Amino acid sequence: MFNKQKYFPSKSLLAANKSLIDQLLLQLNKDLKVDSFKKPLEDFESLAQQIEDVLIAKQKEMAMLLYQIDINENQLKGLSDFKILSYMVLEREAQKVLFREQFKNI
Repeated sequence: MFNKQKYFPSKSLLAANKSLIDQLLLQLNKDLKVDSFKKPLEDFESLAQQIEDVLIAKQKEMAMLLYQIDINENQLKGLSDFKILSYMVLEREAQKVLFREQFKNI
């Protein structure tokens, strides 16, 4: 069984903060080079499905996209499931937003 929490632990930190969710959608649009992630966000599962759809549609650009998103190559070894990859992308993009928020006033 697929464990979403394993691949998206930042969900609880984002869920209650509309501003962070808005930033997450902007970050996804920027890094995946699309304009398809819009407000309002229904839920994180549908967002992961949208990411999966983009990744499938952009398979030829996958290496460049994953480099842009900054997903560790070691995490990708042997991975062939777009659902897991979509949650990994979601988690990494959430980390970027959370880190930026945490250190913006330093």
